[in-house]
Amino acid sequence: MSIAKLIYEDNYLIIKNFTFHQNDIYYNTSFDLKIRSGSFSGVAPCEYDIEEFRRFVRELLEMYNFNKQIVMLNDICYGSNVKFEADKTGHINVSGEIFGKAMEHSLKFSFMVDQSVLNQFISELQDIIDM
Repeated sequence: MSIAKLIYEDNYLIIKNFTFHQNDIYYNTSFDLKIRSGSFSGVAPCEYDIEEFRRFVRELLEMYNFNKQIVMLNDICYGSNVKFEADKTGHINVSGEIFGKAMEHSLKFSFMVDQSVLNQFISELQDIIDM
């Protein structure tokens, strides 16, 4: 199943329903981005270019190895965005805003995760890309 989960305490970021459309040039990757931050949650349909998504995963790996402080995930359809910002002690602030279909709903969010949960998330993302 095409799913990657970043879970820490009661908060999460989940990428699911990942699909690569080989015949499309720019909008060739789609997935759902599910967020829970505190007692709020939402799901955003996202469109992406596969090469940009691969770059995102590489940059997360750099962050995990303390070689990158900020990594961004920016949807090219409705404009949902996620920012991963690491400090020097291995804490990562995950923040951003996601939009539902036709931008009728939105969710601004921010939560902290520990660097220790990032490795499993990266591994799951790499498995999705390799499918």
